[in-house]
Amino acid sequence: MQRVYQDKEWEQTVQQFELLEKTIPWISRFRLTYYSDLKRTFTGRIRIHIGYCLQAVLFYFKCWSVVFSTKKNKIGNYKYLLLLDTNTAYLNCLLPICKQLSEQLPSTDYCIFVPSDKKAAVLAKMNAQSISTNSVIDEFDLPIDSAFRKVFLLKINAFIFSIKWLKKFPLKGWHYLPAIYRFSFQQTFYQDAVKNLVNSSSYLFGASDQWFWDSLFFHVAIDAPTNSVIIQHGLIGEFCYPMLSKNYAVWGEKDAKLMIQQYKVDAEKVSIIGSPYFDSFKKQFNLDYPALQSETQVNITFFAQPYYKYNYLGENKYDEIIRWFYELAPVLSKYHKKGLLKFHPLDAVSDYPKLPVNYERSQGSLVQVLSTTCLALTVDSAVSYECVMAGIPVIQLSNECERFIDLSEHYFTHKIESKQALQALLEELLSNPERYQLEKKRSQIGSSYFLAHQNKSVSVLLEKFK
Repeated sequence: MQRVYQDKEWEQTVQQFELLEKTIPWISRFRLTYYSDLKRTFTGRIRIHIGYCLQAVLFYFKCWSVVFSTKKNKIGNYKYLLLLDTNTAYLNCLLPICKQLSEQLPSTDYCIFVPSDKKAAVLAKMNAQSISTNSVIDEFDLPIDSAFRKVFLLKINAFIFSIKWLKKFPLKGWHYLPAIYRFSFQQTFYQDAVKNLVNSSSYLFGASDQWFWDSLFFHVAIDAPTNSVIIQHGLIGEFCYPMLSKNYAVWGEKDAKLMIQQYKVDAEKVSIIGSPYFDSFKKQFNLDYPALQSETQVNITFFAQPYYKYNYLGENKYDEIIRWFYELAPVLSKYHKKGLLKFHPLDAVSDYPKLPVNYERSQGSLVQVLSTTCLALTVDSAVSYECVMAGIPVIQLSNECERFIDLSEHYFTHKIESKQALQALLEELLSNPERYQLEKKRSQIGSSYFLAHQNKSVSVLLEKFK
């Protein structure tokens, strides 16, 4: 079935890469990197171009180091192959699965791949959660056949691919050449080894099939007998849903319908399993804050997103929404509340240089922030789920944005489209305890539509893919 697109730049990107795939078979792996950079400012592209150059050089010398490595490893036969990275959202949804596997299966039955430059950080996270690290490997553990010959082919193949690339994108293609080289180096050098590892596994689990290492594994798995599965790690938007995996494990009925009806994924490829992360979060939150006291919940918290770096919303849309939040100062003062700005991991202080009086930036963890929050505001952050699970009503500020993930079905969130409507709703919720409790109860009842199998998602997942 034909997928439906709202973002025309993304639709054009997909179509261009489908054509280019006829001459560069693996180029779909580069699609999201290309599209994300389209949304950057000019200076942002210059900075990332310098980063691409450095990454390509480092990766080239990393391939040479493999040639002279004394490791002689063999790939075993695994039931589960999991891909981990330092991305917090990825780890949040995959580490609970790793933990249950390490408790139920011998280390020879599953394998965890972590890129070498991320390995130390990921191992620290695993150790902190008492997860066995005996099954963790990186790219240096992969047996590379004819490594010496392949390392000499790297530059030749990269040059050929770059010529094909520039024929398709003659004006703006130069910016991406170092990144193309890096993807090409990896494809030439590691494709066969990754294919052997994937072929030796029954299931491939990951949180994304779009980025550098993930895309290689999932691209190889397309023609392999392995059953590849993406575990949903965040809200599904049209440019971040999977296009290489064979199966998708979603949080609830909401996302299942989205995948099937809007993105035209075959229904049998979508499984509703819940969220390992939200299961863990709920336990942690209830453990740390078993009974919230209303006198401690003084903040109206805006959960920021990196829309200053990626202009997905439309020109000046995010600026206007931030002004809505700042202009709530009189309402907050009237009800003895404070404004709190909770940064996204990709945000910087320089993005929000001046705050009104009685507004603060968050310095605490998410759990700590939620413990002091009585109302949450956001554009379309997945933190809406944590807020609802913590008993905090969520107000979504849409402002007729070009990209907006509406979570207001079944009263899960309350959608607002103007500053005046936002101020009126806040007045009502803060002045009327019964209205506040109704909003809170509605969102928690509606959460079952968005999150299924709460507290047992990992068991449901492993039962489904056993």
